Amino acid sequence: MGPSGEIAALAVGFGHLVPEDTIAVERRVETASGNLTYQFPLAGLASWLCLKSDAIMRRDKAKDAYDVVWTLDALGPAAASDRVASSPLVAGDSAGELEAQLTLLVADQFRDIDSVGPTQYATFLEGDAGESERRHALGTVSEFARALAERGVI
Repeated sequence: MGPSGEIAALAVGFGHLVPEDTIAVERRVETASGNLTYQFPLAGLASWLCLKSDAIMRRDKAKDAYDVVWTLDALGPAAASDRVASSPLVAGDSAGELEAQLTLLVADQFRDIDSVGPTQYATFLEGDAGESERRHALGTVSEFARALAERGVI
């Protein structure tokens, strides 16, 4: 249910990749009976980027592009490409699908500063599409694309 009680659904493709590319993140959590360590299953970076790329295409939410750039900045483009390259998706039955979706992300959605990715990233940060923010987004994703190519992923 949405915040106003309406039914809400998110139609995003590539969810079928997540079970093949899931990581576990361990955190200590407080429960009603005391603290315990819990493993939270999360989409791995490769499947998550496919989900985000599809969301950029299907939704008009600037946060999707922001999430991509923020994550690549936080991990560093080289480390992010290492994570993607080590995903089981790269050598699995879905390798072609992964390559196609990552190529769409880096070569179309973030092709240049006027593409949807940099524009949405800047819009999310500033409310307008500032050129320096768009250049930052493009630079981050371009560096990630180069690192993916060096690792033979795309």
